[in-house]
Amino acid sequence: MKILVILASPDADSFNAAICDTYAANIDRTRNEVKTLKLGELDFDPVLRFGYREKMPADPDVTTSQELLTWADRVVFIYPIWWSSMPGLLKGWIDRVLTPGYAYNLEGVKHVGHLAGRTAELWMTSNGPGFYYRWLSPLPVRLMCYHILRLCGIPVRGVHIFGNAEACAPAKRSAWLKRVAKAAAKL
Repeated sequence: MKILVILASPDADSFNAAICDTYAANIDRTRNEVKTLKLGELDFDPVLRFGYREKMPADPDVTTSQELLTWADRVVFIYPIWWSSMPGLLKGWIDRVLTPGYAYNLEGVKHVGHLAGRTAELWMTSNGPGFYYRWLSPLPVRLMCYHILRLCGIPVRGVHIFGNAEACAPAKRSAWLKRVAKAAAKL
């Protein structure tokens, strides 16, 4: 399987970065190919300056991102939940990369997802309690699973939310990273 691991936190020293590194390091590379994409290291304009009425100038990071998505069988997104949503960096990347014609097309009220055949997995952290986003206000999960990835033809096969991530003890983070490693090793 070809696995693309995307770190969508702009902070290279964050717990999300540790999740990304742990996940990528524990994938069995005798059975899988792995590539990582760290959005905070890219130099693309995350602002969709003309909406979709006019194409933005060509951007090498956007082109590379589309090539990696086309290559991948599984896409793993790792990011924090901020304000019940995703970081602006990830939203800007989605706006620029998952464009009509490449990722999907709308035909009236129906959509055609051009990235079908891939699956996704989400690993998210939150400063709030994890149960809140899983059961009471699943907006961040619904947004990514149904309103973005499903539109592109990518079903989400796993959602993991680590709540109270900033306030938790180091032992708890260590246990979470072991869980990440175990999940990645199963691929």
